[in-house]
Amino acid sequence: MNQIHDLLGSIIIGGIVLLMLVAFNGNIMESAGTQTFRAIVQKNLTSVTEILEFDMRKMGFRVQAGGSDTTICYADSNRIRFRGDLDTTNGAGTVDMVEYYVDNAGAGATSNPNDKVLHRKFNNAAPVNMYLGLINFKIYYYGANGAPITATPVTAATLSTIKSVKLVVGIESKDRIFDNRRGQRIGNPFNDTTYAGAYWERTFKPQNTR
Repeated sequence: MNQIHDLLGSIIIGGIVLLMLVAFNGNIMESAGTQTFRAIVQKNLTSVTEILEFDMRKMGFRVQAGGSDTTICYADSNRIRFRGDLDTTNGAGTVDMVEYYVDNAGAGATSNPNDKVLHRKFNNAAPVNMYLGLINFKIYYYGANGAPITATPVTAATLSTIKSVKLVVGIESKDRIFDNRRGQRIGNPFNDTTYAGAYWERTFKPQNTR
């Protein structure tokens, strides 16, 4: 009888240990998957912000101050068109035109319903479409002494009063990730915690608008 009790005890203890090992392995795999999603989101955010920063810092470069052409040609909450010498390969001193805007065209290719597509149009070339999990792209405009310009799109008569521009960018993973250990989905900086996310904002003071 003691042998049977010992055998049953061994089976029970062995089962508990096995379940602990399975749960531990599952946690490790889940953590690795979560970290991968977060790394991808951060990489996508870095990619898009590096492009934005380069262009925004060239805004107004070699645009004649006080001339008939304004640096910013169109300004809305999710669309901006501006001038500046961005491409030095097309001749020194040549002023280019670049435009950024977002829409939902093609965003349905991912499982994230919040996805938007960021477009960059350079001069007369076809727009470059960026599918990076963008879920938020907002532009804020400020006049003298940092006073916000709240009416958008900014009227043509007011464009020349823009002194600084703030960009806000939000990126989410294209697929859902779940955290079974906490019984909830992975959190991110936004109210929607279904996806891993990252946030960035930066204020620029374009040349010839200061």
